[in-house]
Amino acid sequence: MQQSARRIAAIIAFLMLLAVTVVLSVRPTHALQSFDPEIAETQLAALGTVLRDDSASIEKIQAAQRRTARIRTDAMRCVRDGGVLVDQLEQDLALLGETSDQDPAEIIEQRATYEVEIRRGEARVGACRLLILHTEQVLDQVAALQSELNTRRLTEQDRNGPSAIAEVLRDPASARRKLSDSVFTDPQLRGVRPARWFLVIAGSLLAGAAGWLIRRVVLNWCDQQRGRAGRPTVQVTLVRRLSENTPLLFAGATASIGLALLASAPRSDSLLFRFALAILFYGLGKSVINWITGSFSPGTNLLEKRVHGDNARTRLHALLIAVVFGWLALGPGWLTRVPAESVYAVRALFTIYLVAALLWVLRLSRVIPSLRGRLVPLRTLLMVAAIVAVGAELAGYRNLTNFLLLGIFATMSGGFLLWTVIWAMRQSMQGIVSGTSTASYRIRSWMGMRQDERNPELGWLYMVISVALWIGFAWFLIWTWDPTGNAISGLREITLQGVDVGGNRLVPKNIFIGVTAFGVIIAITAWLKARLNRRWLRDMGMDRHAREALVTVSGYAGFAVALLIGLTLAGVSFAGMALVFGALSVGIGFGLQNIVNNFVSGLILLFERPIKPGDYVTVGEIEGVVKEVRTRATEIETLDRQNVLVPN
Repeated sequence: MQQSARRIAAIIAFLMLLAVTVVLSVRPTHALQSFDPEIAETQLAALGTVLRDDSASIEKIQAAQRRTARIRTDAMRCVRDGGVLVDQLEQDLALLGETSDQDPAEIIEQRATYEVEIRRGEARVGACRLLILHTEQVLDQVAALQSELNTRRLTEQDRNGPSAIAEVLRDPASARRKLSDSVFTDPQLRGVRPARWFLVIAGSLLAGAAGWLIRRVVLNWCDQQRGRAGRPTVQVTLVRRLSENTPLLFAGATASIGLALLASAPRSDSLLFRFALAILFYGLGKSVINWITGSFSPGTNLLEKRVHGDNARTRLHALLIAVVFGWLALGPGWLTRVPAESVYAVRALFTIYLVAALLWVLRLSRVIPSLRGRLVPLRTLLMVAAIVAVGAELAGYRNLTNFLLLGIFATMSGGFLLWTVIWAMRQSMQGIVSGTSTASYRIRSWMGMRQDERNPELGWLYMVISVALWIGFAWFLIWTWDPTGNAISGLREITLQGVDVGGNRLVPKNIFIGVTAFGVIIAITAWLKARLNRRWLRDMGMDRHAREALVTVSGYAGFAVALLIGLTLAGVSFAGMALVFGALSVGIGFGLQNIVNNFVSGLILLFERPIKPGDYVTVGEIEGVVKEVRTRATEIETLDRQNVLVPN
């Protein structure tokens, strides 16, 4: 056994060295892109002319920034590919040797061709490097202009809120007249016959009544449905939450469709049409709030007691009313543009109520014990931003108010979406591992798992997806709170092009792709192992021990393939790992010899099966029954019921 193991260990070491030699001997072939530095220089000069125009808008500046970033990316690729090509040509030229009078004409011509191509490639690389410097200058100019324009926009002051409110109080009749005119902003609505108005109103009321009847039927059906242990299932819970607001949903949808058929575009300018949509949006928002504050939702573990759920539901409803009212009164762009001066007073009062509702929701941590100590810095920053938004609105800095409120809502919405997706992933994993439904049994059978058995492949996928989601959320926060857009451009360049660390270039995009590929291939390997063990090898007539041996080896092979592919996609150079493989080979020959001997001996035991589980064996002073033959050691249960691991 020891001699066979040593021979196989030597063969493995030889194959590793051979694989390294093959990998190092294969040189990647790079071709220069169809990128023309001269044309790019002309485009860059045109972009510079646009940026020097004092009337350039923020949209034109952002378009120039994106185009410059694309030129910079192409130029960096040109430098990289051109450098590789020049190195290859120089190596080919060196293989031809020094110039001699006795060289054939073909060799002299080939050498001259290489020299011309090398000079041409070096000139191209030099032009691309100069282009990179020019793009950096343009991007610096873009960043300065964006900062200047956004600073000017955010510090632009209009009429302050208190004076607008005072004017409304002095002349309420004029305010009522303006409000009445805004109800029928759409000219086509003014000429609609009363019969059609009656049809829309009657249809909405009938739809609401039908929704109320459907609500009663669905709720009675939900009460009768029970899963295991008498608890309702997830599907029944979701149906219940949606059916609780069917009157609002049906009435709002019917009124919106009816007014959409009567009014002319743009329909969002009509306050009446927005009112119909507001009913629909409120019904949807209320359904979501009832779900997240009830059972089978992300908030189930946070809202431990029913009183906490009722408190959270009340505060979220207040915030929902504020959002719907803002959309209804100020229009779809109520957080992206400054409204007309006639609604400054309404906007000021609305902002005060909206911020009060936001602060009420953010202070849930003082009421719900499970929220205390969670995301304290983020909550504090959001509360400070909300208070500053009120001050900016009252002082007349409405663009700053829009920026702060939009950032707060985007942060809360993104956080809720992230929270929901991660909760759904965790619930799915728990359902796969310990679920009792038919789908859970099928998935476990598909992956070769037993109930309540943890699967490392699922853990890998969960970790990779979670990290990707958190990175995406961080990216979203930076994009939301960076008014200039310069931070995102810099991060995008670092992500796609990488950074130099200790002479090596780390590209986050490639690293993430490599890690993702590793996790996906590991999951595919688990599926293949399950299919091999349960179907394919059984159809071949192999006995259980031979199947287990082949499945074990296929698992190691799949891990090796996943590791190699992951490292390759991550941008790891195998040329730089030559010393590592060499040291590993030496380690196999000396320090790791016993480990490799045990591993190879385990493979021999698995394939040749001189012993198998259930056999009574004697190994030195140890006697007992073989429980399991593993790749490194064999587990033996002695006569006194003790488990002993014996190296193979």
